[in-house]
Amino acid sequence: VPSCVHAAPPPASLAPSSPGGGMRNDARAPRGSVGYDRRIELANKELLEQENDARWNELDEKTAFLRDMVEGMKTSVTEENRGLAGMSSQFSNTKDILSNTIGKIGVAIEAGGLKQMLYLIVFVVVVFLLMWFALNRK
Repeated sequence: VPSCVHAAPPPASLAPSSPGGGMRNDARAPRGSVGYDRRIELANKELLEQENDARWNELDEKTAFLRDMVEGMKTSVTEENRGLAGMSSQFSNTKDILSNTIGKIGVAIEAGGLKQMLYLIVFVVVVFLLMWFALNRK
């Protein structure tokens, strides 16, 4: 009497995908098959693209930070240049005033007015002493 042996159904990866038969290319494909290798390749590609996008965003943030920092430096340098230009004109005015004063002193010396020269020296010393006391008083 022949015994009836029941065969196990084929694994899902070998089950026909269409009525005509053939292998299915899905997540259950065995290692080494074309479908499995293609899915690994696509997964790796997607991971690389995600990492690329993340690094691109980091680079974009750093670039924006540097751009803002350079813009701030530009503003600061422009303001400092304006201040230096103002100081330059003030020094130029001071130079002119001192030149005129020294020229007048030279004229007074040539004129021979010793008495006027003494008054001028005393006046300058008194002004400097008053300025010194006023500045040290604060």
